[in-house]
Amino acid sequence: MNQNEEDVGNEWQTVGGKKTRLTGRTGLRPSPIKGQNKNLNELEVAKKRSALFLTGFYPAVPPEDILEFLKDNEIGNDTKCFKMKTRKDGKKSSFKLIIPLKQKDRILSTELWPTGISVNNFMNISQNFSQRGGKAD
Repeated sequence: MNQNEEDVGNEWQTVGGKKTRLTGRTGLRPSPIKGQNKNLNELEVAKKRSALFLTGFYPAVPPEDILEFLKDNEIGNDTKCFKMKTRKDGKKSSFKLIIPLKQKDRILSTELWPTGISVNNFMNISQNFSQRGGKAD
């Protein structure tokens, strides 16, 4: 190897910046508009909902017991509950609870639930809920 070949490998070179990538909706399509006309009553708007994950119940507890518990605590209006299949089905039951968004703070209260029950936001991690054996509606 001659001297010129060694010098080429030891020199500093300027590297160009990374290409900017489009993330999210930026550049893909325009942002949606949101209606603000409060005087129109011709179209009914869907209520905002939230899904919660409940776990720690005895395996034999049915979804109807959860709904009855919420009604007894004056929360049960327009609420749906589905028993989920989990890895720990033999030891404890888990549920997906769909509630009106305005009820979320009350349901996430630690004072509402018995000791040992965990409640958190529902996250659909790997599969569609209906594929795990629950019913979507």
